[in-house]
Amino acid sequence: MSNEAKHEENSLIMQGGKQTITVRWRSLPWHWSPYWVGAYLVSDDITRTSPIKFQFVVNSVRGEHKFDMLNMREDIVFYLFKAIGDKAQLVGKSNVVSLERKNQPTQAHLAYTSNPGELLLSWTTGRNFTNQMVQFGPSTSNITAISMASSALLYSSEEMCGGWASGVGFRDPGIRHRAMMKATQGSKDLCYRYGSDVGDISYAKGFESEWENFMDQVWKIEEIATQVPYMTAIGNHERDWPNSGEKEKRHGKSRSVRGSFDSGGECGVAYNRRFVMPAPSPTLPSFSAFSSSASSDSPWYSFSHPLLHVAVISTEHSLEQQKKWLEEDLRLVDRSVTPWVMVVGHRPMYFTGILPGAADDQQVAQELREAFEPLLMLYKVDVVLAGHHHSYQRTCPIYHGECQKTGDGGYAAPVYLVTGNGGYLNSPIVMPKPKEFEYADSLHHGYLRVSVDEKFLEVQYLRTSRHGQAKTHDKIRLAAHN
Repeated sequence: MSNEAKHEENSLIMQGGKQTITVRWRSLPWHWSPYWVGAYLVSDDITRTSPIKFQFVVNSVRGEHKFDMLNMREDIVFYLFKAIGDKAQLVGKSNVVSLERKNQPTQAHLAYTSNPGELLLSWTTGRNFTNQMVQFGPSTSNITAISMASSALLYSSEEMCGGWASGVGFRDPGIRHRAMMKATQGSKDLCYRYGSDVGDISYAKGFESEWENFMDQVWKIEEIATQVPYMTAIGNHERDWPNSGEKEKRHGKSRSVRGSFDSGGECGVAYNRRFVMPAPSPTLPSFSAFSSSASSDSPWYSFSHPLLHVAVISTEHSLEQQKKWLEEDLRLVDRSVTPWVMVVGHRPMYFTGILPGAADDQQVAQELREAFEPLLMLYKVDVVLAGHHHSYQRTCPIYHGECQKTGDGGYAAPVYLVTGNGGYLNSPIVMPKPKEFEYADSLHHGYLRVSVDEKFLEVQYLRTSRHGQAKTHDKIRLAAHN
């Protein structure tokens, strides 16, 4: 095996970030089982760790594979195996691919705090880098404020609940750094740089390398999330694991109510540490709020953007505690200042689908409606946004399963949107669609664009295309109400 790009003494150096590495082979003896090439960190025990990436060998006489590799804070090596599973045998090993910038800050993203004008910046480095900070100011020529970062190991294998997450899927996730920034009074802009004072910045389901891929620019997460706050909602593939709730209940934490294996054993730990959102209580100071949400298993919160209040619930946890929190949160919104309210959760309260498991999801949808629908109507929530089902769906303004007409104050009922077709395989829907669904699309990928002003809230559904710009295929425009 050899690498396409060679340096002195057969070495290859990765500069940092993402780099394509070509692995070549030739003259492999015939074998009844397939050959395959796997990428590993040099510290990996290949008998106990899954590859970061792998590809099967198609031509044993001669061939090559290209691997897009990330900065995972260690040197990389490629191994050639024959056969798979327990019968896999090591055949060959490449030269080591040296990573030059092991402590380059990566995976950065912004989040709102519970204090207006404040932002939390999070990023990751290797274990041997200290003195991390963010420097910020109103312009690139005036970056004078400094906020030192708090740093800690993201999580360990012992904190996982089992499955792949605590076994073959685990790798060192690095050190997570967090620092707070506050915009200068009177300035609308905030410029910043982050790292150290000497230079350098899911369907994971139990496999740490998938978190690395997701956070990298392969998914454009860092590119987006360093420009605008990246606010998230936990779902089944981040949280669900059988009996993990009982373990947390002994420590006074919330209990997961979904008993599937969808998180691969992560049981919310990886998600909670990577995406630190405001804590549930709107009265907590921002720093303690973030500390609380990182260490607890209560990933529901709210934040306000000018003119729009967003409340995020967890559809994977007990609903009773969240119901009390949501009622208080919605009650405190001053609609004369913040005219629009949106509620977000992973699993939908209304959807149409025919996949195996849809009946179980409909049962969950009914539980969610019983818990939250009266509150959403009482406090005149405008839009309820969900994912989970891999399609786009939009209801009429609906309450108790019936489309509602606009009342005297201009309000009818919440509109429910499913926007789960961002990139994974699409899920089929019932056709013809039920009457309460005004639009449904399970054949394309797409995303939503939301815009608000004092008088209108507009949501556009745009289909993506490989052959041109995304185009709007559905749109709703809600008028302000009393």
